[in-house]
Amino acid sequence: MKDENRRGDCEVIQDLMSLCAAGKASRASVRLVAEHVRECPECRRRYEATMRGLPFWKRSRMRPDAGRRDPSRRYLRWSILALCALSSLICMVVNFAVDRRLSWSWIVFGAMVTSSLPLLVYMQAYTNRFLKAMLCFSGLAVLLLGVIQAVLLGMGQPDVWLWRVAVPVAAVWLAVFWTGILTAKLRNLNGFFCIAIILFLCVPGDIATEAIASAYTGETLGVQWFHMVCYLVASASVGIMGILFEMRGSRSDRKGM
Repeated sequence: MKDENRRGDCEVIQDLMSLCAAGKASRASVRLVAEHVRECPECRRRYEATMRGLPFWKRSRMRPDAGRRDPSRRYLRWSILALCALSSLICMVVNFAVDRRLSWSWIVFGAMVTSSLPLLVYMQAYTNRFLKAMLCFSGLAVLLLGVIQAVLLGMGQPDVWLWRVAVPVAAVWLAVFWTGILTAKLRNLNGFFCIAIILFLCVPGDIATEAIASAYTGETLGVQWFHMVCYLVASASVGIMGILFEMRGSRSDRKGM
């Protein structure tokens, strides 16, 4: 009975999608579609396909805030941009006053952009928010490494560590994060399992980082066993939380039947 009701809901939502795409649906219908596709993978795929099929200037019809303004969200977006710009400007003024040139302030500016732009992407997206924000962060983080290397060269430090240390270490940790995220996404796991996978993969990630650093400095590779134990204990603890969360959801579903 529950599956039949769910299929009926999906048919209604899919009919509403066509009205939303044509601009003939009410705001309440658009919000209903947006709320449903967050919970239903099949309808989410149809929703994303419909969005891709629309010209970008018509995609706002499919957004749950279509036809109305949200002052709080707009205020938050502008606050983030203003804070980023003001902080960067202050650092540049101080940098120029002290060194008579702009050097390390570019690193601060890059860090502010790397931290704030993914947040704005998350706020603006209505499907796959976290994936889009993480993709934005990953690209900006790699660009930030290039900015740091350029600044160091401009400050007279000839050692080029970008390709020997920065990029390999960044690749290791991006692989750790993306493996956890994509595994959870493809297996439809909850957020606790995603974090548990990432924490478990921190063990080989930490060893790889130590190996890269040792090869660069010429020092003997040393494994931080305390860190390894902490990662494994944290991974197991969060994994147990994920299991309890799934069990709680299963009990709720049985009560609903």
